[in-house]
Amino acid sequence: MFDSRRKDYLYVAGSTNPEVIIGAPHSTNKRYPIICNNTVERLGDIGTGELAEDIYLLCSELGIQTKLIIKNRELI
Repeated sequence: MFDSRRKDYLYVAGSTNPEVIIGAPHSTNKRYPIICNNTVERLGDIGTGELAEDIYLLCSELGIQTKLIIKNRELI
């Protein structure tokens, strides 16, 4: 059932002039794997936020100007 008390969080990090933008717009975690579109709940993309963050960190280590954008139902 739709829970209007839950919020989506937007996490943005990285360069203001990136060569690469990494996004995980439907990220969820195992603890709460549901996202909501209007009032219809569905399973999100479990673990994509963590994967996007790993790719972002690797790009940063390689000197690639990168921006990371994650939208998650709960904080990662």
